[in-house]
Amino acid sequence: MVSVPGPRTQRAAILAVLGLTLLLIGSTVADATPQDQSSSDRTVGIANFTFVPSELTVLVGATVTWTNPQDPVQHTTTSNDGLWDSGPLATGDSFAFTFGQPGDFAYACAIHPSMTGIVHVVSDASALPLPALAKVDAIANEVPPDMRAKGALQVATDATYAPNEFVDPADGQIKGWDIELGQAISTVLGLPFVVSNADFSAIIPGLGTRYDLSLSSFTPTVEREKTVDFVTYYQAGESWFTRVGGPDIAQAADLCGRTVAVETGTTEETDAWGFMGKKPDGSAIAGDKDNCAAAGRGAITVHSYTKQTEANADVLGGRADVGWADQPVADYQVQLQSGQLRITGQACSVAPYGIALPKGSGMIKPLQDAIVYLIDNGYYAQILKKYGVSDGAIKSSAVALNNNDTVGSVCVPSY
Repeated sequence: MVSVPGPRTQRAAILAVLGLTLLLIGSTVADATPQDQSSSDRTVGIANFTFVPSELTVLVGATVTWTNPQDPVQHTTTSNDGLWDSGPLATGDSFAFTFGQPGDFAYACAIHPSMTGIVHVVSDASALPLPALAKVDAIANEVPPDMRAKGALQVATDATYAPNEFVDPADGQIKGWDIELGQAISTVLGLPFVVSNADFSAIIPGLGTRYDLSLSSFTPTVEREKTVDFVTYYQAGESWFTRVGGPDIAQAADLCGRTVAVETGTTEETDAWGFMGKKPDGSAIAGDKDNCAAAGRGAITVHSYTKQTEANADVLGGRADVGWADQPVADYQVQLQSGQLRITGQACSVAPYGIALPKGSGMIKPLQDAIVYLIDNGYYAQILKKYGVSDGAIKSSAVALNNNDTVGSVCVPSY
């Protein structure tokens, strides 16, 4: 048999809904076209003893022009650090200044000091505020009538996979960057999404009946693509993490003789067993070998858990030597448990994430076009940056149907 590298692959086909947590993602119905952020020159008006707007964010190299269109009283725009001073601006006068470096630049009117403002200058266009996201008619019109007639689409996610998807203990709501991306797609399509927290193994069997689609860190595989389709929107590898002071894991062979915690049904679980020439049920893979035994080393003890949160706790509690999960999930746990966990080795088996859909769904094109729109107009990058997962971002040209190609080295040999 041949392994299918990539995070969160084959799972057991047991239908079981984990919880009743629901999230209704509303969509804005107005149409909107983002402003061109490649040039962020801006104008500030002076009226009624106020700078309008009083706060701006612009790119390095942008020019801000202050203008007094009709106020009969003279004003100035004078930076607090002395970088610029317009002098008195009478009715009809204007003053322009070009910002050559990033920073926060406060200013005031020297004549009327209660008038204040600030200009935030950034070097990264993704830091610019974006126009409010809204329905895009050209893409929304691609939604099939039968899907539109539902009034809302049912979306499944396994909310135990922070920061991708998780239940916020503070309010019980499903959150994460996957969820926020779903919100953005919903808005572009002008069609609400109702997100349900479900056991991962229930999702694919439920597509087309219980669920219309799923955002749940799915890795497209040849086997899965026999029954469902995937629209690519991200890529991620697998990572190992240990307690601080724990073993160094540079390759799968370093797991031999150790205990590894994984989530049931993931590629990480399949890879741990596959390295020993076995399936997750312990039965032998025909024609394969036990790489640990061949190297004269002890077997890998695999602790499998229904929820990733339980696998994380196994490592923290010292019952497992190593945790094995998707790269953004492992990274997040290290940040969350500051000073207690660390990443060891390099991410491997980097593969796409895909939105899962019933085979041949009419939603494929609108979803692809919505994702491309979000990438090209900066909303996608903004969401990923918020959660610190920008390293897995893809270009709009990589948004594809059923892409299961891996990048770089694989975590384990084929099995």
